[in-house]
Amino acid sequence: MNTIGCRIKEKRTKLRLSQRTLASKIGVTAVSVSKWELDENTPKGKHLFSLANALQTEPEWLLTGNDRPIENKAYELCAYFNDLDIIDSDKCLCKQATQLTTVIPSYVFDRIGAEPSDIYCINVTGNSMEPTLNHGSVIAVDCRVKRIHDGSIYVFRQEGMLRIKQLYQYPEYVILHSYNPLFEPEKSELSKIDVIGKVVWASVFFDV
Repeated sequence: MNTIGCRIKEKRTKLRLSQRTLASKIGVTAVSVSKWELDENTPKGKHLFSLANALQTEPEWLLTGNDRPIENKAYELCAYFNDLDIIDSDKCLCKQATQLTTVIPSYVFDRIGAEPSDIYCINVTGNSMEPTLNHGSVIAVDCRVKRIHDGSIYVFRQEGMLRIKQLYQYPEYVILHSYNPLFEPEKSELSKIDVIGKVVWASVFFDV
């Protein structure tokens, strides 16, 4: 099993999954799975995490073949939502939303004292937070944290639009800062910022 394609196929056949069934679990086409197994393409970003989850293994093993058993709890399963419109500030996520799962490192939970049920994962869209958060990256949001701590990154709603920015709070307003220097800082009334949660982890995803 010298290639990622061989490892994907080996895990899939052991689990007795067809390419079509595996594809439906991770939200891609059977053609995509076939190309991965033939090493014509490589799963990246959210698809890599979802694939590892569906195959009951770890992203590192798929990528490198290094065997670190999942029983070691190096990773935890978390809810993953690919529809940004389902996020709600009161309950964080609407009950009718279709929930997928992905994996993030266990040390994240140890550092912030959280349980997997406290964390929700979504994708970054756009380039305003590059190079720290690239388009397509998966971020983990701690929905317990609603209070703004200057300089931290938050997911929030602003006049109905879901956004991801670095926030700085003042008595009557909030400064919205983007990491991409092409985007100017924004000023918003505090009452118009509805914090969903704090970003506590992000995948590294290069859109090449």
